[in-house]
Amino acid sequence: MRNRSILILLVLILFFSVGNAQLDSINEEFPSESDTNNVDEEIPESTSLEIPPQQYLSRTFILTFAENLFKAKEYEKALLEYMRYRFYFPSDTIIPYIEFRMGLCKENLEEYDAAREIYESLTRRLNPTHQLWDEAYYRYLLTYLLEKKYTELYSKIDLIKKGQIQFPEYTVSYLQSVSLFMEGNFIAAESLLQTASKTSSFLQPSMNYLLSRSKQARYIPQRNPYLAGFLSAFIPGAGQAYSGRWGDAFYSFAGCVGGIGSGLYFWEKDKGFAILTLSFGTILYFGNIYGAINSAILYNTDFINDFISKTERDLPHKPQEIYTGH
Repeated sequence: MRNRSILILLVLILFFSVGNAQLDSINEEFPSESDTNNVDEEIPESTSLEIPPQQYLSRTFILTFAENLFKAKEYEKALLEYMRYRFYFPSDTIIPYIEFRMGLCKENLEEYDAAREIYESLTRRLNPTHQLWDEAYYRYLLTYLLEKKYTELYSKIDLIKKGQIQFPEYTVSYLQSVSLFMEGNFIAAESLLQTASKTSSFLQPSMNYLLSRSKQARYIPQRNPYLAGFLSAFIPGAGQAYSGRWGDAFYSFAGCVGGIGSGLYFWEKDKGFAILTLSFGTILYFGNIYGAINSAILYNTDFINDFISKTERDLPHKPQEIYTGH
């Protein structure tokens, strides 16, 4: 009985010792209130990240921040800052410029409908003699080009040519010639540029370059789709080879000859199998003719697209880089 009492006493002493040790470790991890007060007192006031309201809402701060975001191509954030500027200072004299920059943000975000609305609104509100009017109307037209809505663009250009809207003729001619060229209508672009390139303007180097490229377009390698189809009808795969697709040519020849040849070979031995292989070969044969026609069309399209892309890349005055509101 005495031994049992001593054992119970030892267990209780051990339990309380472990509990006190755990409590001490917890206290070490979580400082006391006095300790936290001391830490707060050591933080200098200069580490505050808050921006004084008067600075954050100043014209210079918002505009500079917006312009820096725009230069960094952070167009969504820049748009918000321009909108904030317009909200706080709606009567400021530079609001037309702010709205023009908003249009540029929308344009760079490829939200062309929204950009057009902004530019069109500016041209309605501004006097045509205002320095920003020509730039806003040019960007309005440009959105149609960027969106490849050529028919709509030409209809707007017709209004200018009829005298219903006053706009620099050399700029209209340049925009129209670029559109015709991008559309692949090289003959019409050349015809327009023959006259427009003689007009003295800052766009003359680009017009001369477009004119020379329009003339070079006559010599772009072309493949006749009908000839490609005829060649593949005569020799399976020949039309694909004519268009430079040697892999397709090999598979077309092997499939057609293999299918039809196997059918003829097994005709007397196994008509069921022969009919199956002949059917397969016949389907491949007509598919080979269709593929040859398509391969010629793709050949022409690829060459024209590469030609247009290189011209756009080397153009001295890219349409997006002029009339930017500076």
